[in-house]
Amino acid sequence: PFIITPPLFRIQPLTGQVLRIRFIPNVSLPQDRETIYWFNSLQIPPGNIQAESGRNSIVLMLRNRMKLFYRPKAIGQPVNVFDGVKVTMQKEGVEINNTQPWYLSLTEVVIKTAGKKTTCEAEMIAPFGKKIVRCKPATHSLSANSVISLSAMNDQGAKVSEDYPIAGR
Repeated sequence: PFIITPPLFRIQPLTGQVLRIRFIPNVSLPQDRETIYWFNSLQIPPGNIQAESGRNSIVLMLRNRMKLFYRPKAIGQPVNVFDGVKVTMQKEGVEINNTQPWYLSLTEVVIKTAGKKTTCEAEMIAPFGKKIVRCKPATHSLSANSVISLSAMNDQGAKVSEDYPIAGR
């Protein structure tokens, strides 16, 4: 549902390039939640035609991948990325339930117990979706004072955090 122009271009040394991303309005997308797309760009270095044959060389191609969100006007802007997020401890790991219409882009999931920290996988959770994130090492000695700390990225790109008491164990 997006057109990116120019689709292919050459960048001269010490210069840059601006890309224009345009939304195609006639595309049917869900109006009750965000939709995510991935913008992939590949940087291909020019070939060195003056290189001597038989010499060792290395060529690097860099791929950049960015999230591109479509947010319908009807759902508005999130005030707090953790509103409507429910966290419970399961046998397999930490279950995170996202009951809001926005994607939850987690950057860190940590279980804190008696001064010890256990790091879990941080994942992106879809609107109205849930995931169980696995923790390493496995958390065997959880107490009533244990908390799950979630860190996520908000719309401005800032890292925000919130602590949840452990429930469901």
